[in-house]
Amino acid sequence: MSLPTTHDLHIFGSVNGAEFDLVGGGRGNPNDGTLETSVKSTRGALPCSPLLIGPNLGYQVHRVFKFEDGGVLNCNFRYTYEGGKIKGEFQLIGSGFPAGGPVMSGGLTTLDRSVAKLQCSDDRTITGTNNWSFCTTDGKRHQADVQTNYTFAKPLPAGLKEKMPIFLGHQIEVKASKTEITLSEKVKAFIDTV
Repeated sequence: MSLPTTHDLHIFGSVNGAEFDLVGGGRGNPNDGTLETSVKSTRGALPCSPLLIGPNLGYQVHRVFKFEDGGVLNCNFRYTYEGGKIKGEFQLIGSGFPAGGPVMSGGLTTLDRSVAKLQCSDDRTITGTNNWSFCTTDGKRHQADVQTNYTFAKPLPAGLKEKMPIFLGHQIEVKASKTEITLSEKVKAFIDTV
């Protein structure tokens, strides 16, 4: 069976109690680590910066962002394979973001490149940790410590644990308005850091 290259997404949740709902899809190439995704709001303007949601359009399972200003974003992703496509249901719940901070006031402008460190937690789970920083309208950086847990239905391949840690370099570009988000992502895995 060939790897699927297209996906449909439904992203929903709330930030500081204000709900949102987005639908869309895109294409990916598992051979070169690229992903293109676009979603549109079904409920009008987003209650927060679209850059808070944009980086979560990729292939993940469970992710927690802990922002420097006390805001927390919990993300849960469920994937199914139907009709030759990956279908994703994503729920994002954010809380504790200051009303005047960059997340709620639309002050996030771009996302810096980052590197995640992946390690096996057990025979079905890989945990990734990294620091994400967003550029803001005032020229500063707004940071979050991020932990991502990838849980698989079957045990991980033999020998993978011995190759850990694995590092993933992420270059993510998010183009967004208050009602539409488009993500373009490039990912490169590497083991040697020197």
